[in-house]
Amino acid sequence: MPQCYVDLMKRCWDNDPKQRPKASEIYEVIEFWRNNYEILSKFNKFETILEESGAIHPQAVYASRFISLKELDILNSRAVYTTGIINDDNKIIEN
Repeated sequence: MPQCYVDLMKRCWDNDPKQRPKASEIYEVIEFWRNNYEILSKFNKFETILEESGAIHPQAVYASRFISLKELDILNSRAVYTTGIINDDNKIIEN
């Protein structure tokens, strides 16, 4: 698992909610990863290792499951996006 992912995951689990990253920060980090060839390569390598190890059985039913980058791109292409962002007070700010 790429260390950058582990680090972000640990920040999200921080005992102090004020130390956890905001949704906007998580979005920016993920967008950075998607546009950084070196980091994207690490995710792709990890994805290949998972697929080859059989750690994820395609017919198994999970409460939550791993979504490959390929699947994520397909899901994102079908997603409906809001025209605004949610601020720290959970209010939508229109673009």
